[in-house]
Amino acid sequence: MIIALCRKCVKLEWSNVLYTNYGQTALGLLEELCSLRNRRFAYTKCSSITSIPLSRLKRSAEHKDGNTLTQSEDEPFGEISEDDSFYPMHLVDINRNKNWENAFMQLRRQREKASRNSRDYVFDSKTQDTEPTAEKHETSEYTTPGYQNDGVKQLSNENLSELDRLTLPGISNEHLKTLSERIVKSIEVHLRERLNPKCSVSVFGSAINGLWTDASDLDICVQIPNVTSRSATIRNLRRIAFLLEPLAPGRGFENRFTAKIPILHWKNEKTHKRAGDPLIQSFKCSIDISVNNVLAISNSALIGTYVACDPRVRNLVLALKHWARYRDLNDRSKGTLGSFALSIMAIHFLQRCNPPILVSLQDLAISDNETPKYVSGIDVRFTTNMERIMEEYKWVTKGVENKMDVMELLQEFFYYFGWIYTKNTQMPICIRSVDFQYMDTQPTFTHRTSGFDMDEKFLHVDNPFEVGVDVANISFHQRNRLISEIRRAHKILKAGGTYDDILHD
Repeated sequence: MIIALCRKCVKLEWSNVLYTNYGQTALGLLEELCSLRNRRFAYTKCSSITSIPLSRLKRSAEHKDGNTLTQSEDEPFGEISEDDSFYPMHLVDINRNKNWENAFMQLRRQREKASRNSRDYVFDSKTQDTEPTAEKHETSEYTTPGYQNDGVKQLSNENLSELDRLTLPGISNEHLKTLSERIVKSIEVHLRERLNPKCSVSVFGSAINGLWTDASDLDICVQIPNVTSRSATIRNLRRIAFLLEPLAPGRGFENRFTAKIPILHWKNEKTHKRAGDPLIQSFKCSIDISVNNVLAISNSALIGTYVACDPRVRNLVLALKHWARYRDLNDRSKGTLGSFALSIMAIHFLQRCNPPILVSLQDLAISDNETPKYVSGIDVRFTTNMERIMEEYKWVTKGVENKMDVMELLQEFFYYFGWIYTKNTQMPICIRSVDFQYMDTQPTFTHRTSGFDMDEKFLHVDNPFEVGVDVANISFHQRNRLISEIRRAHKILKAGGTYDDILHD
């Protein structure tokens, strides 16, 4: 009788069981049933039950850390051998993006083991002619709530008080991961029943790349088969808005269909007494929904791997994003920089300071002849082997490591893009080696007739996977203001100002 009852429980939608008080009881009954048959059940990321052989669990237990369990999505792609890593990240399997947070945690642990012996900073002597000397600040170490279980200590600075208050997330990475997975599962089940039974929903952006803050939006991608044109994408977004409205009556949709990638901005507007999904109703952050934006998932994985390489990457990117938002420079609808473009600019700078802090993960994958991974016909391979990354890093730096703190890096970033890059190069901002001889980087007729300075090319932030695609798209009338704000921030920091000072007039 108990076996028959448990079999019926398995057939239930597990997400519904989770909202009741009987979830733990049902799970306990299932564990007892499975132990009688020498099998185990693993609770997977999508809140479903899957059967895994006991021998498979014993092998995976050697790779398990904390409460992380074996992901059942790996099973259709081949058995896990003894030599396999805990999570072999294959970007071609785009539905695995929900597991990328586990991969990033492993990368951070690997980097922590590869301890650095010395830290010496020598800025590029070629830029010393006009470069001001950065004032050294005392640093302290802290562990952010989002990474407190990862064993990675991050550098802080007394001048980052405003940044600390606004960038340290109010929830841990584990809590964020659980919330995003449950929200995505709820939306996916709802859309499969009403929109397309083959559609799937995935998380990307700051929720998985380690750059989440309390001001971030949850980015999700709805993958729908046979939707390729822009008109079909917008039509499906309108349909999605109509279907999801009952899930959260207190939320409102804002159409942003004129953007390069059309999205639905689903935000909290007011409390509503009408019943809906309690989790989505109580989620305070906005949700951005796009259709078949699969390359964004790969971009998030790439940024997340860079963030895992060095804790200063995260702090620098967050400092820049908050500065840009505060100075009204972080709104693509107004022709200013987007968050992804700022991240690429920060990585570009960290690859070119002397000695560098980052190496190109895509160049390293190509030089090591890693197997290409294609998404939408585009090669999205990059290395995730932290030991190989550290080996390349030590070879590039010749054992001399950069010891600058976040405030010093921030000041040098503003100097680099305020003067050095603007005047000394006309090439796009890239984080990989690219042959630009076939790229059309010449100013168009619109540039010439709008008073565009022919001696200074327009700021082009190149897409790391789609060569020649500008992810910044800064409008002409915003370019001078952007350069002025960058130079203003550098002058304030050079004069001994704090991070708070560059935010306010």
